Amino acid sequence: MTTAGGGDRLTIAAAVVGAAAWAATLSGRLAMAVAADGSAPTPVVWLAWPRGDARLLRWYAGAAAVVLTAIVVARIARRRWAAVATAIVAVALVIPASSVPYPGAAATFDLMRASLAAVPIDPAVESAAPERHLSLPDNLSAASVDGTVDVDTTGSVFVPQWTALIDDAGGFWFAPAGSPQGRDMRGMSCADPIRVAAQWWACGMQIEPGPHW
Repeated sequence: MTTAGGGDRLTIAAAVVGAAAWAATLSGRLAMAVAADGSAPTPVVWLAWPRGDARLLRWYAGAAAVVLTAIVVARIARRRWAAVATAIVAVALVIPASSVPYPGAAATFDLMRASLAAVPIDPAVESAAPERHLSLPDNLSAASVDGTVDVDTTGSVFVPQWTALIDDAGGFWFAPAGSPQGRDMRGMSCADPIRVAAQWWACGMQIEPGPHW
């Protein structure tokens, strides 16, 4: 039988772990705020990524936050309906909390710069003949929306950040030979590319920040 003191300790422990879970759920938004001035270390910036392990962390943390919040309320209120109502509200809060707003093309490149820069010098990419949907190694796969890149005859590398259901895509170009204007992006021609760094361009991407990726 659980004593009153033991029950209090369990409630406090659930509250503490739940608070940590909520912080992890919000980690993308917190990292985005810290990274806004460009001085955040790479591990912090990684938390703001829209996909890969960072997104899984936020999802799992969100699920834990919902469960632990409901448990704490149930133990304090001692009413099942209160726990159910809390869980419903928590789910409604977790969905936006675990998402990361789109910071714009240039800021997205800055967030992903370390991994993007490693793509064209990866041995498999660097030595590849012109090819579409070239698979990236596991450690770089999250740099592309589908884990693949396109290499063209000029040695340029297209790293898609979104793809349509059938064709068309947009993303970042590593283009040492110059602007990727007019080059194919899986069915869509690159138009009005924006330089985001030396030899790097954004094309087919929303320039301004927005609420969704």
